[in-house]
Amino acid sequence: MRRLIIILAVFFAFVPKAMADVVELSGIYTVQFDNGIIVPEAEADGCEAPHTTMEGTDMCIDPYLATNELGLILYDDSSLDFSFFLSYFNGHSCSMRGRATKSEEGWQYHEVLPADMGECILDIRIEDEDIVLNSPEDTDCRIYYCGMRGHLNYVRFPLVSRTQEAVSPERLDCIGDLEQGCEKAIQQQ
Repeated sequence: MRRLIIILAVFFAFVPKAMADVVELSGIYTVQFDNGIIVPEAEADGCEAPHTTMEGTDMCIDPYLATNELGLILYDDSSLDFSFFLSYFNGHSCSMRGRATKSEEGWQYHEVLPADMGECILDIRIEDEDIVLNSPEDTDCRIYYCGMRGHLNYVRFPLVSRTQEAVSPERLDCIGDLEQGCEKAIQQQ
C-alpha cells in the first residue's frame, strides 16, 4: 500500500496542469468580442453612431457583441463530444458537432465528407490555459462547416471561460441555435 501511495504521489507531482484540468473539461465555454456587419450607408443613416465608416467606401459597419460558444462532454472512455459556434466578421460563422476520440495530444475528430468532398480532421487539445480547436490546412473542415470568412485554425477558448451552465447532449445540440425549442431546453437545465 505504501508503494502505491509513493507511486501515485510521484505521478501527480509530474502531471502537467493542463492534464489535471482535463478532469474538469466538460462544460460550456463562451468568449464575447466586438464584431460587425457591413451595411450600405443609406441603411445605416449616414454612418452615424453606433455605426462606423469603412475607410475608402460608402459602407458602414454595424457593430454588435458576438459570442463564440463551445460545449464539451468528456466520457469515461476518453471520447469527447463537442459542439461549437464561431462568429466571424460580416455574419460569417463556423459550426460543428461530433465525437472526438483520444489522441496523443488531446482528441481528434475524423469525418469522411459526402460527395467526394474529402475529409475533415479537427484536433482538440489543451495548450497553456486554453482549449484549442485546429483543423489542418489540408483537410476540408473549413469548406464544409464554415462560411467564407470562417476558419478553424487555432481557435482558442480560455479554460477560465467555462460557464456555470450545465452541459448535456441536448444542450450541445442547441449551441449556435437559439430557436424556441432550444431556448426551452436551455432554460430547463
